[in-house]
Amino acid sequence: MPATTSAFGKYLHAQRKAARYSQSELGRLLGVSHSYLSQVERGARAPLGPEHWPALAKALPGVTVAELQRAAALTRPLEIDLAKSSPEQTDLALTFAQRIRKRDLTPDELAALNEIVGGEGAGAPVRAHGRVVDESGKPVAGRAFVYRLARARGWTAVVGVRGHAGTATAPIDGRTATLVGKPVDVGPGGTFDVPGGLAPGDYALDLHPTDGRQLWAFPLTVTDGVAPQDVPVACEVVPPPPPRKH
Repeated sequence: MPATTSAFGKYLHAQRKAARYSQSELGRLLGVSHSYLSQVERGARAPLGPEHWPALAKALPGVTVAELQRAAALTRPLEIDLAKSSPEQTDLALTFAQRIRKRDLTPDELAALNEIVGGEGAGAPVRAHGRVVDESGKPVAGRAFVYRLARARGWTAVVGVRGHAGTATAPIDGRTATLVGKPVDVGPGGTFDVPGGLAPGDYALDLHPTDGRQLWAFPLTVTDGVAPQDVPVACEVVPPPPPRKH
C-alpha cells in the first residue's frame, strides 16, 4: 500500500487481508466493483459510506462499525453546520473544537464526555443479549455492570487487578473501560439482556456472583443486536496489594 493512503483505506486493506478476501470477493459482497474498492484502499476515493458498514462488519470478523466510523473521521474532516444552532450550542462547539485541537482534555474529562454522549463512535443502541459462561462453558449468574472498552489513555493495566480512577473508569486488558448504564441481572442460566440495548462497540461485564467474587467477563462485541453471544469469564478480580511500609 502507498504511504499516501487514507486511514480508512489502511484499515480496510488490513482487515480484508486478515480475512483473506480478494478485492473482487469483498466487492461482490458489498455491491461495488473491485476497482472502486482498490481506489478506496489507496485513498484515491472517499471512504465507503455508512450504508456499507453493516455488511463490512458482517463479512470481516475484525471489523466493527465503531472502528469504521473512527477511520472515516480520521480520513476526512468532520463538518458541523452551526448556522441554525443556538448561541449556547455554537459557543460549546467552538470551545470543544479548540480543546480537541490543543489536545488538553484530561482523562477524567474524556470519560465524563463519553458517558454523556454514549461512548466513542456510538451509534444507535441495539439489543445486547446472551450468556455469561466460565472456561468450562458453565453458566455464571449474578449482578453485572457494563463497561465500554476503548483504547487506553495512559493506563498501565493488569487484567484481574481492581483499579479505578474517580468513579467512572477502570483499566482492563490494556484498555480504558467506562461504566455505562445501570446494573444488569444475569439469570441462573447465565442469560442477560441489557435494558435499552447498547451502542455498537466493545464491552466488558464486571460480574458479581452470589458467592461474593468479582469477575471480568469479556469480550462482548455489540454489532447489529441480532445474535446472542456467549461472553466468557476472563478472570477473577483481586484487590491490589497493600502499599509497602518503609
